[in-house]
Amino acid sequence: MVVGKKLHTVEEFDEFIARPENRDRLFELLRGEIVEKVPTQQPGLIALKLGARVLMHAKQPPVVLPCRFR
Repeated sequence: MVVGKKLHTVEEFDEFIARPENRDRLFELLRGEIVEKVPTQQPGLIALKLGARVLMHAKQPPVVLPCRFR
C-alpha cells in the first residue's frame, strides 16, 4: 500500500514512523515513497517445514543396538 505519492526525505520518513498511529505498523522508504510493508508467509513456511521434520523424527521407532557382554 503506497501511503503518498510525494517524495519524502529520510528525516520526513523518521517523523512519519514516529507518529503514535504508526506505532504498530511497518513502513519502508522506497525511492522517496513511504510504503507499508506487507507481512510475508515465509516465517510461517519455515516453521511448518521444521515442525514436519521434528514430527517425522519423533514418529520413527527407537533404534535398538545389540549389546554384547564379554
